[in-house]
Amino acid sequence: MTYGDIHVHVDVSEASNERLRIAARIAAFRKAHVTGYFINVPPAPLTDIAQFSEAGVRSRTSDDELKLIVECREQELRRAEAMFKVHMNQAGLQATWSTVSGDSFAALIPDAIYSDLTILGNEALLASMAADPYFAGKLAFESGRPILRIPAGARAESFGTRILIAWNGCREAARAIADAQPLLERASFVTLLQVVEPWEDSQQEFESLEKIIVHMRHLGVVAERDVVRTTEFGIADQILAHANRTDCDLIVMGAYGHSPIGETLLGGVTRSLSKEAQISLFLSH
Repeated sequence: MTYGDIHVHVDVSEASNERLRIAARIAAFRKAHVTGYFINVPPAPLTDIAQFSEAGVRSRTSDDELKLIVECREQELRRAEAMFKVHMNQAGLQATWSTVSGDSFAALIPDAIYSDLTILGNEALLASMAADPYFAGKLAFESGRPILRIPAGARAESFGTRILIAWNGCREAARAIADAQPLLERASFVTLLQVVEPWEDSQQEFESLEKIIVHMRHLGVVAERDVVRTTEFGIADQILAHANRTDCDLIVMGAYGHSPIGETLLGGVTRSLSKEAQISLFLSH
């Protein structure tokens, strides 16, 4: 697996600035082409924009106010484009700038299938009422491509140096390892974790882990392994706790579930980690 084409969501936040550094760092592995996407949230029609006046009476937004909204959005677009181009030029990468219209990350779905990796932030779109904490998992379903969700606190200098792989012996987990191979090859520490129920045979799980460890070694990745049993805490909590204990800054896992439609149909672990994880999350389906 190589990354020849990387897509990254760009906004004007400091988190986006760091996200671009991470995207450039990953793209530099094989001089991948990078496409930056700005989600251009269209202003609502004038008849649909309403505010409460000081007297509590619902009032329509004036033409001047609507014009100001549009101008501010255009300024954000220009700032985001300039930020993107500076990072890509500094890294010596081929890059394309693009804007997509929509009110949420869902605007990225049509193009994600043409990318080897799509990079998102986990902050909500302030101008959107449809921002979705589970969208990274849904996008992995919709596109069939790996998704890397970067939290606001991530730093490019240390990104991906210590990686935890959530393993359960299923197709999605194996696919995630294959899709994350360029990141795994460059990590200084990789650990595979399998969380089992109290009644499950841990010896069988160790054998499963040993097989994937050998496979990864053939690919040039040396990894540790561990099996833990669930307690009163859920599997997602166990994964996050283990990531904290081993000082990992990236979790690689399969995106589980039965349908890309609706958060309730995402797997419980995928749903929980998408909502709760404050470290970077690599999802593949």
